Amino acid sequence: MNSRVKGLFPRQAFNRFISGDLVNAAMQRPVEANHDPLVLGIDVARFGDDMSVIYPRKGLDCRTHLPMKFRNIPLDRLEDRIMEFCAANRVGMVFVDGTGLGGGLVDHLRRRGLLVHDVQFAAKSDQRSERYANKRAEIWGIMKEKLQYLSLPADGELREQLLGPEFTLNSRDEILLEPKDSMKRRGVASPDIADALACTFASEHATLPTPVSWGGRGDHLVVSEYDPFAPESVDGPPRMPPRYYEPGWARLREDD
Repeated sequence: MNSRVKGLFPRQAFNRFISGDLVNAAMQRPVEANHDPLVLGIDVARFGDDMSVIYPRKGLDCRTHLPMKFRNIPLDRLEDRIMEFCAANRVGMVFVDGTGLGGGLVDHLRRRGLLVHDVQFAAKSDQRSERYANKRAEIWGIMKEKLQYLSLPADGELREQLLGPEFTLNSRDEILLEPKDSMKRRGVASPDIADALACTFASEHATLPTPVSWGGRGDHLVVSEYDPFAPESVDGPPRMPPRYYEPGWARLREDD
């Protein structure tokens, strides 16, 4: 079968998006200490076979804080679990799959004082629009590129999910990741853990704003004057140490 564009296969057939070698190496790679802020990726489900997942990432370290997986958890309890984690850890930003049920979670977490980035999987790719058909394909593409540096836990479920999605090319030769429904029809589990990790790559240039005083909960945050997604921070030493504000300061975001 001949390749069409940049070594990719024809749009008629799906092909595995992430290779097993990349994932295996990431699961064996030692964790290196870093000064990057901790961020959370959240994939939201309600009931059924799918899971709601909270995935913490600290720079290249995706292993020290293991992903938290929940089945059939009500949205308010998921919100409480996120707040509990943030109360015990200094979290720079929370990335939520805001599609469907996730939209309500985005609103609730912002009201409680967290910095929240609403990740719309079906939205237009804005970091590398010439390659990806939508935001979900884009963040998976960035995650794939970073896998050669990341340290992942030796989690068989995560491995299966990273290898699960296949891809095709649309009429504009943009990469389109296989939808979850299509995966289920093939008998492949929904990649909820992998989607949560991918969410943490939704903004490479999201400089966190200076906090303002606010009386709500979640006031253990916030990182300022530090870009956790700049190339120097994700691929190497941070440009400067993160600076955290003392309790009593938080930032309520009204937009992304």
